[in-house]
Amino acid sequence: MNDHLLTADSPRADTYRVRVSGVFDTAAGAHLLRQLDAWAHHVDTHGGTTQTVVADLTGVTAASLAGLKALPHAERTVGRRGCVFDVVGADHLLGRVPAAARPLLRPGRRTLSPGPASRRPGTRPRGPGRGAPPRAPGRRPGRAPRPRPPGPAPPRPGTGPRGPVPAAGV
Repeated sequence: MNDHLLTADSPRADTYRVRVSGVFDTAAGAHLLRQLDAWAHHVDTHGGTTQTVVADLTGVTAASLAGLKALPHAERTVGRRGCVFDVVGADHLLGRVPAAARPLLRPGRRTLSPGPASRRPGTRPRGPGRGAPPRAPGRRPGRAPRPRPPGPAPPRPGTGPRGPVPAAGV
């Protein structure tokens, strides 16, 4: 069972706020990213006046490094739409999280220009990644397929024309 609660609202026309309370762990981080993906889909489809997205961590009682690693991803998602991402109410967590997690609680306040991953209304998504052409399944880039000998494939060991062959001496 998840020990977190996530709510979203718009206190002003230009602000979208996501409040997290309880334990900010991997499940809460994933929930935050899903919420921001839904917001991003709405912005991409319908447009909007949002300029700032705020993650309010005032109600968080404990946080893990794994959960807080969602914050840079959230910042990228928001920044690709030309908005500013900010974390508020995280000061009480600074003494309770590992030193490696402290910089994650203070993301840079910057506006990223919309990158190739963001979609405008009426456009279709491109291949996997940032506009890369789709890859053939089972192929790694830069490798030629192994040549196969001509003719039918040899039978696998332990099989006959009608199925498995019983072991000797049985």
